[in-house]
Amino acid sequence: MAGGLAHEVTDLKQGETTDKAGTRDIREVQVSEWWRSGAIASVVTTEGRSLRVLYPGRPTPHAGPDFRDTLLITEDGELVRGDTEVHLRRGDWDGHGHRGDPRYNGVVLHLFTRGGGRPPEPGSRIQEALLEERPGKGKGRRASKQGPPPWSA
Repeated sequence: MAGGLAHEVTDLKQGETTDKAGTRDIREVQVSEWWRSGAIASVVTTEGRSLRVLYPGRPTPHAGPDFRDTLLITEDGELVRGDTEVHLRRGDWDGHGHRGDPRYNGVVLHLFTRGGGRPPEPGSRIQEALLEERPGKGKGRRASKQGPPPWSA
C-alpha cells in the first residue's frame, strides 16, 4: 500500500498535491496558468450568467489581483473590463484579506474551484465563477495527467 502511494506522489507534476486518498488535486498556480493560457474560454457565474473570455488579462507579479485588464463579454453582449482574482476556495477572498483592500476594487471576476465563504459585498460588480464539473468535461477541481483543465470550452 505504501509503495502505491509513493508511486502516486512521485508521478505528480509540479504544483499538484494529493488528498488523503491519493487523489490528484490542483493548486492555485495551475488554475491561474489555465486562465492565463486561454484554456478557460468561458465561465458561468454563481448567479447563472454566461461570460465569454475575450482576454484573460495581464498576469500581475506583485501584490494585487492576479490579472489586470481582463475583457469579458456577457450573453447580452455587454463588455466587462476589469481585474480577475483566482483562488482555490471562495473563502480565500476573505482569508487573503482582499475584502476592503483598495487594490482589489477593480476586480470584476473571482474564480475558484471550491465553494464556501461569503459572497462579494452587496452592490459589488464582482462576478464569481465556481469552476466545477460540467457535463462531458470531467471534474473541474481535479488535474488530469494531460494538464489541460477539464472545464475548458
